[in-house]
Amino acid sequence: MTPTLEIQTEDIAYMPRILARYNSPSSKPPVRAYIHESGFAEAFPSSCCTNSFYEAIKYLKRVLNPLKNGGLRTKTDFSYFLAMIWGADGDKIVDLVGILDIDSSEEPENWQIDLAMPTFVFRNGVYQPKLSYLSEDSHIILGQEGQYRRYCKNLQQYLQNPPELFGLKFE
Repeated sequence: MTPTLEIQTEDIAYMPRILARYNSPSSKPPVRAYIHESGFAEAFPSSCCTNSFYEAIKYLKRVLNPLKNGGLRTKTDFSYFLAMIWGADGDKIVDLVGILDIDSSEEPENWQIDLAMPTFVFRNGVYQPKLSYLSEDSHIILGQEGQYRRYCKNLQQYLQNPPELFGLKFE
């Protein structure tokens, strides 16, 4: 399945401040990322030649590529990743949540289990081992993703069909 980038089309004050969502169910491992508005414009400026959303996705891929620095597990240890891409003081930041040990069969036995979810923070491509906290918006999205995953029949259905989140509209 081809990766998709969906742009959020409604601005609802009480919703998480998400600008776009990227879904790549066939990457190794699969990844779903949310682009948050916090500091995004400063960290990923648009120009006549670049699209800030695509620059953010390129940055995410760069972070995911080595994923061996700082004593981290290799990316093949994970079933999939959820990520939040944002910025602070012009720096590019990825909060990366790795999902471990998911049964990827058509009819998984333990699909409804409570998952282990280690968190990694990267600032300008460098792993920040002392930063392991997530924003409230990230926690809200992780909760919605987890609830949706448990609703789906299996990993393939979950990965190929991103959830509707709080009525946020993506195109």
